[in-house]
Amino acid sequence: MGAVHRTPEGVVTTYECKYRELGMHLTATITREEYVVNERIVERSSLGVVWTCSFEPDATGTTLTVAWDASTLMKMLDAVFYHSDKDIDTELATFKREVEALA
Repeated sequence: MGAVHRTPEGVVTTYECKYRELGMHLTATITREEYVVNERIVERSSLGVVWTCSFEPDATGTTLTVAWDASTLMKMLDAVFYHSDKDIDTELATFKREVEALA
């Protein structure tokens, strides 16, 4: 994780993710485009990927839904090299565990 920028109220506006790909050290800047408390967060990466996280109350607590959109090229690269869709259940379980640990 790199620099994190917040409003005076503490709401995150941008942050940097540092990662390695093909042996190179890279940084992506993530900009928060929409923040609706207890409902939705929309973020755009400097790589062009847009993530939407939606939160809905349910009988056991909260349901988190994650969707992403990107250019056709980015979707093709994901399908060929990364297959991020097959990891989503593990990622959501990890996210849930970490959030619950904060409570």
